[in-house]
This record gives sequence, structure tokens and C-alpha cells, in this order.
Amino acid sequence: MRKKFIASILSAALALSTAGCADSAATSLTALDASISANSADSSETVTSTAAATTAATTSSAETTTTTAAPAPKPDPVAVDMNYIINSRAYFTKANTVTSNDELKKTLDELDEMILKFGQNLGFAYYNPQTGITVSYNANKSFQTCSTIKVPYIEALLESGVNLDEEVTINRIYTDAAPEEGHLTVNDYHKKYTVRKLIENSVKLSDNTAYVNLIDRFGRYVFNSHQYSSGINYLLSEGYYFSMCTASAMLESYKGIYNYSLNDKNGEWLVDLMTNTSFNYQISDALSQKYKVAHKYGSDMETNSYHDCAICYAESPYIICIFTEQFPETDAANESFHKLALIFDKLNEILVS
Repeated sequence: MRKKFIASILSAALALSTAGCADSAATSLTALDASISANSADSSETVTSTAAATTAATTSSAETTTTTAAPAPKPDPVAVDMNYIINSRAYFTKANTVTSNDELKKTLDELDEMILKFGQNLGFAYYNPQTGITVSYNANKSFQTCSTIKVPYIEALLESGVNLDEEVTINRIYTDAAPEEGHLTVNDYHKKYTVRKLIENSVKLSDNTAYVNLIDRFGRYVFNSHQYSSGINYLLSEGYYFSMCTASAMLESYKGIYNYSLNDKNGEWLVDLMTNTSFNYQISDALSQKYKVAHKYGSDMETNSYHDCAICYAESPYIICIFTEQFPETDAANESFHKLALIFDKLNEILVS
């Protein structure tokens, strides 16, 4: 990744003045293999031993089925000790019960430790649709949205009824600081691509050229009118492809995306794209081994911005947006997201109403 940083710094002079996100990615898959071996019996005993083994295996299988331990019962909810929540540096909406006040205190101590580490360079917002509980910090601090805004823009585009098979001519090349394989480049100038292809590139690869050509073709009004109707207070200004907003405001957009995915096939498709992105070093890296995580990250070296917004499909799903001002895409920066993701995942288990 550090090679990508060097490449991005050397090519920064080529970037447009509105540079919002320099995206890079790597993914890997691992598989576990198992092998079984068996000893051969004497040929004169083959039939007898095979039958016995079959009977024994059947019996053992039946016993295994009947003796498999049931999942440990969840602890009964207890009244929340509000002192822990009141004393936290984060802001909580009303919570009635938790699975453990001791675990709540421990988790809030960890959260406050991260807040103290970042101070004003951190903003976050969490929401669970089932419990209705929200948790936020630095709710009034505006950050550069970077590429986290791409998915809300595309949701607005999809909800407007855009034709996914329409072809768009590439009339603007946005020079990414560190373009990855699959990004549109100068070689694609004046070529035509379908709206579907440009959306896929924008979400899965965070391709800035694909994104800005969608805006050039369909405009900012489709997004801004959607924002007004949804009661969300950040907009796209003329001449800009990115914006400024708080983590709480961006959370409202991702709540809308979550709800859209529950009721529309295009919403399902959008979440599927978010689940299969090429850059997965933040929230998804920490949690995707447990359950599906649909996310969109943002990164900008000029403004020291590094963000991630995610829909986490836990047993009780939740949505989290984390905005930070730190040098992006380093191991240390990624580790901060890992810690915050695990803290919120634990909070989501503890806060049951």
C-alpha cells in the first residue's frame, strides 16, 4: 500500500482541483481443506467389519444429532445504568435495557478512549432500525464527504427511474491519484458506457471518472431534490462533485439506502455492489467474517480525510458512519477503524432496546 501512497503523491499535481478520493484496493480469499484416511481391514472380515462400521457410524451420527449442545441462551435484559451512558463522551438516545451493565461500561470506556485519541478529528453516528437507538459524537462537525457520497447519489439516481441501459459518452476524465485496474482513464475519452457500468465502477471500484460523468449527464438536481424530500441537509453545489457534511447527516443517507434495499430490486442490487467492493480495509475488514457488510469508503490525502459508512447485517442489523481526519490508507488508520467497528458491534449486542 505504501507504494500506492508514493505513486499518489507523485501524481497529485495531475489531479483536478476538485479531487475528492484516491482509491486503491486489494482482496484475498482463503480456503480450508480437510482430508480423511482409513485403514483397510483383512479381506475375510470386510463384509462384517463394514456392516459394523456402518451401524456404528449411524448410531454415532444419531447420538451426535441428539446430543449437540443448543446455543447458549441470551442473558435476560436488565435495566440500563444510565450513569454509564450519561458519563460517556458520546451522545445516546434513550436506551431502556442492556444484556450487561458491566459489558456496557467496559465498551463505553473503550469508545471514550478512541474519542480522546481523536478529539475533533473524529465524528461518528450509529443507528439500529430494530431498537431505534442512535449513538453519535461530534454531530455538528462537517467533514469532506469524499467518496462516501457516491452511493447516496446513485440511490437518488436509481429512485428517479434512470434507464440502466442508456449509454453515456465519457466527456470528462477525472485524474485519480492512484487509479486501480478497471478505472476509466484517458483511453476511455469519448467512449460510451451504460449507466449500469458507470454505477458499478462508481460503487465497486470508487471510480471517480465514472461518478463525475454520471453527474455531468444527470445533474445535481436529481440528488438535491431527493435530499430535500428525505429531510437530509447536505447538497451538491454546482461545479462540485463532492460535498461537506456531518457523520449524522451521512447516516441518514445510508439509512435511506438500507430501507430502499428492503423494498426495491435496484436497492438490493446497490447493496450487493456495496458488499463486493475492491477496497476492504476498514469496517468490512473487521466484521465481514461474522456477517455481510455493505459499505462505501472515502479517502482524500489533500484534506487528510478517511471515512467509511456501512450497513452491517448482524442478527440485529445496524448502520454506522465513521468520519476521521487522519492520513488515509495506512495500517495505523485502518486499525483505528477496526477498533471502532468492533466497539460498535459489541454495543449493538449489548443495547437491546
